[in-house]
Amino acid sequence: MRKLLFLFFFLPSVYANNGWNALHEAVYEGDIPKVQSLLSTQDINSTTTAGLSALHIAVKKRDVQMIQFLLLNNANIDAQDNKGFSVLYYAVLQNNIPIAKLLLQHQADPNLKNNIQNAPIHNIAYNNRFEMLELFLLYNVDVNATNQHGMKAYDFAQTKGNTGMMLELAKYQ
Repeated sequence: MRKLLFLFFFLPSVYANNGWNALHEAVYEGDIPKVQSLLSTQDINSTTTAGLSALHIAVKKRDVQMIQFLLLNNANIDAQDNKGFSVLYYAVLQNNIPIAKLLLQHQADPNLKNNIQNAPIHNIAYNNRFEMLELFLLYNVDVNATNQHGMKAYDFAQTKGNTGMMLELAKYQ
């Protein structure tokens, strides 16, 4: 019994009820040396029960050093959680320009869609984020991407009454 308890609580590959393993926790804590040592036994792209990868966690924590470390160690830059949200989409949701730029510079796909076929551009337009739009335009974003309802970024801007964003997006229709 004692051995079972030891295995359950101390082996890094054993998942807690939320699906986080030791690697996810070390990333959350920002502990790069611990993450580095865990990479010899753990898959850098392992996910929680919600589908979060270590890179998702680092982006959510806004930990640029950890993001860079994970990317250098071949983390999947286009990993998507169970709802289809990519790592880049998380940066957009936070309106985090520096992290979005870092991910795009490492070839993150700006057009990856979530489970309801919304791409980051839809969120950018809806929330009137011109600086983020400017960045995405440098990386070949598809401004005419449609979601499952056939809505484009322009339609999202229109729904919100974001006239300036509508005018900007109309240039690319």
